[in-house]
Amino acid sequence: MYRLFLIAACLFFLACDNSSTQKDKIVTIPEIPKVIPGVPPSTVTGTFTGQLPCADCAGIEVMLRLTDSTFWRFQNIKSAKDKKHSLQADKGKCLQEHRIITLYKKNGISESYKIISNDSILLISSKIVSRKSKDNNYFLRKK
Repeated sequence: MYRLFLIAACLFFLACDNSSTQKDKIVTIPEIPKVIPGVPPSTVTGTFTGQLPCADCAGIEVMLRLTDSTFWRFQNIKSAKDKKHSLQADKGKCLQEHRIITLYKKNGISESYKIISNDSILLISSKIVSRKSKDNNYFLRKK
């Protein structure tokens, strides 16, 4: 009888102890990742570089620095038909929404880039894109 009482008491204490630890457990909800694999981010910042095709020159080297609301761009047009290099620097405001970056220059002309990933953007609207070009390589990659 004493053994049966001892076994019952042990089971009672184990059951009570187990229920108290269940109440003390904190349920944690996993954090949603900021970067979801396979889904491009909605905005990007940093410096992007690349060479864009050109109809009447060897290519346009571009360096584009983006912040949340402004841009700075340096272009080097290489080996034009008139054998002159042309250097240009622009700065202005940019708007990033729906994975599209729109650059607004002071003269009212704008360009648009599509965000492909955190490390690359694609030029989709510009004077360069409107020309018929043999090459469709309009990517700029993060430096």
